[in-house]
Amino acid sequence: MTRLVAIASGKGGVGKTTVAINLACALSQIGLDAVVVDGDVNGANVSLHLGSPKLKATLHSVLSGKSKPSEALYLHTPSGTRLVPGDIAMNKTITGNHLLGLARNIEGLAHVALIDSAPGLTDEAVAVLKSASEVIVITTPDMPSVVDTLKTINAAKELGVSVRGAIINKSHGDEHELEAANVSKLLGVPIIGVVPEDISVRESLRMKHPVVYSHPDSAAAMALKRCAETLVRYRGQD
Repeated sequence: MTRLVAIASGKGGVGKTTVAINLACALSQIGLDAVVVDGDVNGANVSLHLGSPKLKATLHSVLSGKSKPSEALYLHTPSGTRLVPGDIAMNKTITGNHLLGLARNIEGLAHVALIDSAPGLTDEAVAVLKSASEVIVITTPDMPSVVDTLKTINAAKELGVSVRGAIINKSHGDEHELEAANVSKLLGVPIIGVVPEDISVRESLRMKHPVVYSHPDSAAAMALKRCAETLVRYRGQD
C-alpha cells in the first residue's frame, strides 16, 4: 500500500517544492521506494526543478483520464529521483475535485509518495490533505510563516490527517529568527529538522538537480538527509 505524505505549507516562498524533491531523492538514496508527485495543479513546477519542462503525460493527464499513472512516472536519471510531474501550463481544467482521486491514481507507484501540495488552504491544497495519510508542514522561522503554517496544521487535524511534524527551512541561525523549540511550541508538533539557508540550493536549481545529489556534503543537503532518515525511523522502514 502506498503511503501518501502531503508536503504542505501555509504560504508560498518557504521552499516546499525543494524540500519535497530532496526528501524523495534522499529516501531513494537510502533504499526506500519513493516518488515525488506535483500536486500543485495550478502552480506545477517540480519538472522545472529537475529540467524536464515539457512532458506528454503528467498528473493532469492522469487525473483527466488521458494517461495511465505509470505513463506519468519519470526517472531523473542522474539522481535516481522518481517523479510524477504536473503540467506547467496554467491548466484550470483540473480542480480540487479531481485531486480527491489522487490516492487511487498513485496507489502502487511507490512505497512512499510525497505530494507537493499547493501552498495555503486553497481547494486544491485541502483536497491533497484529504487524500493523504499524513502531512509534513514546511515553514520558515518567522512569525508570519509560522502563523500560516498553524492554520494548515489545524485544517489537517480537523480532517483527521496525522501531522508528522514540521521542517524549518531557510534558517539563518541568528537572533532575528524564531528558535526551533519556540516554533515547535507554537505549532504544537515536533520539528523533524532545520534546513539552513545555503547557496548550494540555488546552485542545484541552476543545475536542475536535487541538492542532496549535486552537493551531498553541503549544510542543506546534510540537513535534508537527516530529515529523510528521521522519516524512515518513524515507520521502521515498513
